[in-house]
Amino acid sequence: MINGIIFLVFLNIFIHLNSGIYFFQHKQIVGVSGNFNCKYKNSSFVTVTLSKHDYIIEKHPLAKIRVKVGTPFHLMAKSYSYRKFDVYIKIYHDCFRSTGTLHGLSIKKVPAKYIYKKSQLCDFYKLGTVRLDYLPTKFYHLSNKKNGP
Repeated sequence: MINGIIFLVFLNIFIHLNSGIYFFQHKQIVGVSGNFNCKYKNSSFVTVTLSKHDYIIEKHPLAKIRVKVGTPFHLMAKSYSYRKFDVYIKIYHDCFRSTGTLHGLSIKKVPAKYIYKKSQLCDFYKLGTVRLDYLPTKFYHLSNKKNGP
């Protein structure tokens, strides 16, 4: 009987400590929408990620979606952090004249006014229709598995 009461007391303390940790963290919510066009390849796919860093290689983005060129997309992510952070949109694509393992990456920062706190009504950051053939990109090869999305 006493062991059960002691267990319940420790369980109650543990639950309150864990829920108290989120009190000091910032919850940030961001949403992105848009559409992609490519004059070289109409049937290719584009991978869009939302992440906290502007690195090429990232193992755990906040959100990730793979869409076909010409198809509109909506992507939303939320994250907890002790500090406020910037959110970057990364667009991985292969919209080039050449064929092969050459891929491109474009990174764009989401403006701070589209990053919301708590559960406010979110207004998505609208990319509009993005022409991938005119988008400034960094090139990388997909031959190494670590280099891709």
